[in-house]
Amino acid sequence: MRDRRTYLRSVATVTVTATLAGCSGNGDGGDGDDGQNGGNGDEATPTDTPASTPTATPAGGAGTTSGDGATGQSEYPDYNWEQLEGAEATDASTVTMSGFAYDPIVARVSAGATVSFPNEDSARHTVTAPALGVDKQVSGGSETTVTVEEPGTYGYVCRFHPPDMLGRLVVEAD
Repeated sequence: MRDRRTYLRSVATVTVTATLAGCSGNGDGGDGDDGQNGGNGDEATPTDTPASTPTATPAGGAGTTSGDGATGQSEYPDYNWEQLEGAEATDASTVTMSGFAYDPIVARVSAGATVSFPNEDSARHTVTAPALGVDKQVSGGSETTVTVEEPGTYGYVCRFHPPDMLGRLVVEAD
């Protein structure tokens, strides 16, 4: 009987540890850039912005709405993009990461605006927008910013929390 209890505790500990490790991202324990956006792997700062603002290809190109909807869908097809259907765009310069979701799920800004992404969860998240060349990790309690110059519709995801942690940024001309 004692061996069985010891075994069950071991299995439970391994299961909980593996589950928690899966939610922390890539498992390296760091909160910095994972190098996927061309960074050097340094720690992310609370207002981390790209060294240069990537631009999108206008009118049906990589950064704008095309036949398959906002970009991000083809790069991350396993995400639940249908949840964005019918969602109203909200004027917002801040998109909060809370409860493993972006709020608002569809944000509207003017071209050239900077959007803040504060992470109110304790888990690490990403703001990954392929068409913008953005892939930033944000530890709990920190934030990052993204500036978009080109009008268009841009999908983004948290790479650590598929299939539902995604959003859309609608960038309008001034």
